[in-house]
Amino acid sequence: MITTTKRLTKRVNFNSNIMWLAIILFTAVITGIALCDEKWIYFGLILSPFIIYVCIEKPYIFPFGLYAFLLPFGEVLSVEGFESGATLTKFIGALTIPVLCFKGAFEKRLNKPDIASIWWVLFITYGICTVWWAVEPEATLSRISTAMGLIIVYLVVASYKFQKSEYETIKLFMVAGGFLSALFAIYNFGTIQNFSRVNLLHSETGRTGASDYAFSIAIPISICVGMVMKQNSKMIKGLFGFALVAMIFTVLISGSRGGMVGVSTIFIVYILSSKKKITTGIVLIIIGIILIPFIPDFVYERWGAATETGGAGRLDIWYVGLRVLKKYWLFGTGLDNFYYAYEEFAHYAPTFKGMNRSAHNIFLKYFAELGIIGFTLFLLAIMKHYKVIKTRSSQYDIEAIMLKAAFWGMIVSSLFIDSSWRKSFWLLWMIIMIRRNTLSEEEIYETKSNSILR
Repeated sequence: MITTTKRLTKRVNFNSNIMWLAIILFTAVITGIALCDEKWIYFGLILSPFIIYVCIEKPYIFPFGLYAFLLPFGEVLSVEGFESGATLTKFIGALTIPVLCFKGAFEKRLNKPDIASIWWVLFITYGICTVWWAVEPEATLSRISTAMGLIIVYLVVASYKFQKSEYETIKLFMVAGGFLSALFAIYNFGTIQNFSRVNLLHSETGRTGASDYAFSIAIPISICVGMVMKQNSKMIKGLFGFALVAMIFTVLISGSRGGMVGVSTIFIVYILSSKKKITTGIVLIIIGIILIPFIPDFVYERWGAATETGGAGRLDIWYVGLRVLKKYWLFGTGLDNFYYAYEEFAHYAPTFKGMNRSAHNIFLKYFAELGIIGFTLFLLAIMKHYKVIKTRSSQYDIEAIMLKAAFWGMIVSSLFIDSSWRKSFWLLWMIIMIRRNTLSEEEIYETKSNSILR
């Protein structure tokens, strides 16, 4: 049947002029209807042939590339008419699943899940099982859809074998998204009266908190530093350097101390891992000196108040969290139940911070919510992915440093925020597995041999 279809296709002699005329007429008719009836959704029909083509031929551009590009914008891309939390990235992420599955199956580009991916599956599975003994089962049930959505997107992306050129394109999309969101944030910072760091990015439909934004931009910053080190052209180095400065500046004006510590960790990893430690250190220090005159006063004030406020009350929350952990260390309070278990021990806080608070620390959160078993699965999933980063051949040193820097930057940031259900948190693990899948079997065997010899 397929052979017959190919033969018939070869016999068909398409007239390119007629084809383009048909496309132009179709576009004109749909545009006229959209303008007359004010049905703007019809413009989607105009783009649909192009979208379908890109999905089939270049899924690393759309939908997955666009998904990675839009993550720094967060809640700014909230979709009207849907419940809270429904963002454009959520729908694009959902579209990524069937597109990569069908293309991967058709072109035989789907690999079996790596052992590192299996640990995340076990972690999510155990978390869902905690509904049976959760303090507030409804909280766990309401989180299941988010958890399942994230793990499925992760599994599909982690199992799809992207080519090296596609991997490089995805990285560029992430840097472009981080840079564009940085320009948007800087514009808001300079033009909006009574600027509030909590609403750094905002629109009529949604807003992204400063700490969330600083966390989401960590991977683009790490990639951008790697690009500056990797490129030979001074002009290209300058372009990536400009994007890097813009993104670092938005982390500063966000006032997110956890975000600043995370970015500092990225720089430290680069300096310690680079073959040219002194040169790398000098470049990063120069970037810092350039930004110092532009840092707002409230940034210094927030750091000055950190000791007095205990990190905006985090020390008091962690103290209560340890009380929660002392009681629920074995099986946990249940997935996403720290908020409710906190109420039981809130009166133990040296300074009372309210009855219901989030953990503000991903490790404390999961130890308290999932107990020793779930926490162990969480640590194993993280360590297995870090081991994937370290498995590399000599020509990929910059790539490995970039991933290591992003890894430690986000881990350190996660000590101060609940990052577990943020899409950027899961994007890190996807990028690690994408890079692993771009290596040939010979390269993987070579790197394992080298690690054994060391």
